[in-house]
Amino acid sequence: MTLQKAAEIAKRENRMLRYAKSLLLMAKSFQTESNFEKAISHLKMAYELEIEDSKLKSNILYHLSRAYRLIGDYENFNKYADMYFELEA
Repeated sequence: MTLQKAAEIAKRENRMLRYAKSLLLMAKSFQTESNFEKAISHLKMAYELEIEDSKLKSNILYHLSRAYRLIGDYENFNKYADMYFELEA
């Protein structure tokens, strides 16, 4: 089963935590392939879900800030890095 298929099933079954984790895994894969637009898109979708897992939210914010840093978008890098550090405090 592909990550995309797993994400679709989790979303359909209203399992938002699993869906968010699937989106994060896909985003990491896109980052590895240097496909930062797709990585950022998936990370933003994951972040916008109503999940209460602060560790997962923190991980999503870390990867969002990292993706923006890698493409040279330092404004968004700082935005998401600040959100990450605020959550980690």
